[in-house]
Amino acid sequence: MELSQSDATIDAADICVAQLRDICVAAGLAEQTERIAAMFNSLCDVAGLRRLPVPPRWSGVTDDCTPIEFSTSFDARGTRVRFLIEAQDDPASPASYWAAGERLDAHLGAMHDVVLEPMAAIKDLFSPTDPNALIAIWHSLEFRKDGPPLCKIYLNPAARGRDAARTLIVAALDRLCFGRAIRGLLKLLHDDDMITHLAIDLVTAEHARVKVYVRHFRAAAANFDRRAEEVGADTGLLFSDVCEIICPCAVVLSQRPVMTCYHLTAADPAAPAGMTLYLPLYPYASTDRVASERIAALLTQAGFGASAYRRIADGLIARRSGTCDGLHTYVAYKRSAGGSRGSRSLLAIAAVVTAKAKLSSSRDPCGLLRLVQILELTSKFQKATPQFIAFAFGKPPPLARPVVIWKRQRAIHGFSAGRTLVQSQIVNDSHP
Repeated sequence: MELSQSDATIDAADICVAQLRDICVAAGLAEQTERIAAMFNSLCDVAGLRRLPVPPRWSGVTDDCTPIEFSTSFDARGTRVRFLIEAQDDPASPASYWAAGERLDAHLGAMHDVVLEPMAAIKDLFSPTDPNALIAIWHSLEFRKDGPPLCKIYLNPAARGRDAARTLIVAALDRLCFGRAIRGLLKLLHDDDMITHLAIDLVTAEHARVKVYVRHFRAAAANFDRRAEEVGADTGLLFSDVCEIICPCAVVLSQRPVMTCYHLTAADPAAPAGMTLYLPLYPYASTDRVASERIAALLTQAGFGASAYRRIADGLIARRSGTCDGLHTYVAYKRSAGGSRGSRSLLAIAAVVTAKAKLSSSRDPCGLLRLVQILELTSKFQKATPQFIAFAFGKPPPLARPVVIWKRQRAIHGFSAGRTLVQSQIVNDSHP
């Protein structure tokens, strides 16, 4: 039975866990499927995501404000499945989301393999004081065939204002014992580059890993190879080759910003151990079929094989309705510093939770996606983000209205279709 838009809430966790089970089976994790599903359900309960309101609360995880995302990754060690969630509470605000995230921290701390000390060392820095911060805190769990799940937390460098982001990152890296890497990282950044996330693994110090995510505007593919040379990331395909496979003929990636991620590990706390390039599939790939063929080609050329990916993507695409697209969001390729062939990995964010928002047979019936794309291309839009978020919390400045209305319309229709179309996905604009 299809839900009407008058329903106050929807059982989002049930919709999502059905897709998660399908992904786990296709990824070769069938024996772990029920354990992973049970863990997902448990975390959704604690995070306040069992039932979501319609219209939804603000979320920066996906472009329709859905606070849940799935992804799969492929490397020489096999296929891994990850889910990411944003803990929420009412009234929607960075402060209430942070408090909900702290409750989720405590719940995760009871898990045998989760270590909260890294988060405890820096949590006071990232507790949001800016009421217009885009995100507060995200949590993810990654599963593979062997070994315990890996828990990771994503934090917002702009939690205290965008102008303070680099200063906050410096302080956090110093507390996490990566102070010697700060100078080299900052040298990699251009004036218009924007640090968007800091991710930390909740593991013991000797296995510590920290990631710094950066957004780039109108970037040339060749520039990422130069950055990789500076980092010493010399394994695998050139990033320009990756761009040619995923975004052919795009010498300058100007249709939508791309992202890079710099990996720091305890083995060498003075310099990045690798660099990852994140490419948005839309609008560089016009349909999910085009995107899936390009991702399969990249996996094959990288030497990993595409069979597992094809099982996952084909199964999800086959159950989609009509001409709607948006299953694929980002594809990312990692190059390691001085590593072996097995250290390369490719991350294909191939599923974002909830049903496809089918507003009409057109991909963008209101023309608002094009507006978002145009605005995303400038750092001025990024600096104006608090105005957009303010509207989401009920204080609409004039410029924010069309963009956030588009987000909310997609969410409403997506949730309404969700119970009968547990098959479709949403395009993710704001997250790697």
